[in-house]
Amino acid sequence: METNSKENYLFGEITNKVIQAFYQVYNEIGFGFENEIYINALELSLKNLNLNSEKNREIKIVFMKEKIGIYKANLIVEEKVLIQVCNYENFSSILEQKVYNQLNLSEYKVALILNFGIKPDFKRKQK
Repeated sequence: METNSKENYLFGEITNKVIQAFYQVYNEIGFGFENEIYINALELSLKNLNLNSEKNREIKIVFMKEKIGIYKANLIVEEKVLIQVCNYENFSSILEQKVYNQLNLSEYKVALILNFGIKPDFKRKQK
């Protein structure tokens, strides 16, 4: 199990690089674009940081050990971290709960919500 020894976050090295890529993208292109623009830019930035990522990965949702549906994650990084991209003025508790629920019912243990709004911000979720 990979942890960041400084902060003891699960997959801390990966999430730190994702956050680095997030700020690189935000600083270069700013806010106001559709999510797909940010996802594409993040994918390039992550590649430059030597991280593998996959866009629009279908994630199966499991309830009582049965697959009950799928949703498409914006990005999956290094097969370990789920990324949700948004561009809201402020984070909403509804979005945070939605991502937490998706995380809880999937095989992933860590998610980052990256907000490319007027003020860049991110939230980390872990189960």
